[in-house]
Amino acid sequence: MEHRFTYLQTCPVYFGEGSAAEAGAKMQALGCRSVLLVCDKNGAKFGLADRVRAGFQDTGITLVQFDDVSPDPADTMVDHCARIARDACLEGVVGVGGGSVLDTAKAVSVLLRNEGSVRDHMKPNLPPNPGAPLILIPTTAGTGSEVTNVGVITHTGKNLKIGVESQATLAILDPTLTYSVPPQVTAETAMDALAHAAECVTGTIANPHADALALEAIRTIVGCLPRAVADGGDAEARRGLCLASSLAGIAFSETMVHVGHAMSQGMGARLHISHGAGCALCLPAALEYAAPAVPGQLAKVAAALGLAVEEGAAPEELGRRVADFLCAFMDRVGIRSLRERGFTREEVVACAEAAMEDFLVDYCPTPVTLENVREMYRRIYEYERKEN
Repeated sequence: MEHRFTYLQTCPVYFGEGSAAEAGAKMQALGCRSVLLVCDKNGAKFGLADRVRAGFQDTGITLVQFDDVSPDPADTMVDHCARIARDACLEGVVGVGGGSVLDTAKAVSVLLRNEGSVRDHMKPNLPPNPGAPLILIPTTAGTGSEVTNVGVITHTGKNLKIGVESQATLAILDPTLTYSVPPQVTAETAMDALAHAAECVTGTIANPHADALALEAIRTIVGCLPRAVADGGDAEARRGLCLASSLAGIAFSETMVHVGHAMSQGMGARLHISHGAGCALCLPAALEYAAPAVPGQLAKVAAALGLAVEEGAAPEELGRRVADFLCAFMDRVGIRSLRERGFTREEVVACAEAAMEDFLVDYCPTPVTLENVREMYRRIYEYERKEN
């Protein structure tokens, strides 16, 4: 049987402790004389943005800071940020922060080179022109947004999260920026990366190149996340999580994620649960549901998780064991259940319609119906936490 696939080479990535200080020189080399620095209040408050700003000294580059990014960035906020950048005739964008900040920076980069509102460029629409020079510097290890080709923005009219195609000119991964991330955020963002990796391996367009990156990301996260949660200053663990997040981001940019992410997006839009937590909580049900269609691929995920699975195990048994492991692992690293977060079963199940509107359901290897999604939401609400 003929087997064809395409794999991508994403933007250049500069990895290393202290590398955030090089952003100014990198932007100077791109020919920008004025730049928008996008961050959030915490990035400004705790000095992360200042560490990047320091690298712009002596470059001659005018730097304008926008630090009003909120979680699940809304189209109205993005348009406001872009208006500031347009009015100041800024030429480039630097994003320093978690996924919401990086996605905002991506969208603003597009609007600096394209007219209209960010809504005009949401998928399925594509921006007519490439965005302005864009450097992305993550301060969490999870979204992989620095190496993906889409930014996710909330369409406030539809109350849906929709992608805007945008790729960084280059990314800088400085693990030291993640040392101060609290344990809960560390866990939720890393589980987002694990979900990227596991879903892309089990999706409809998986390929060997993406598998290799994704499976290494899974192995690294399983080994490093408990250490980083226990000790935020564990340099080796933080370094591993940063690299794993980026590897998973590259992998799923090639092959896409599937129904777990669609369900997380549905909960994010309706219940405003963080993206990482939503992806973590939906992953066990998504993989268990996909198991009958891709037992071989799920066996690879199980091995990367460290599970010993008997050869020839029934797909349903494999799916159950992977789901049980993930639930126990989430408990170990402090991911709270939906019940613990105060949601009712009815509130969670009511997110199914929003999840089905997400095109990602089409990448699940087992066909998905509205009732299937409702049942998966019921399952994640009732999952028991079992010891590994």
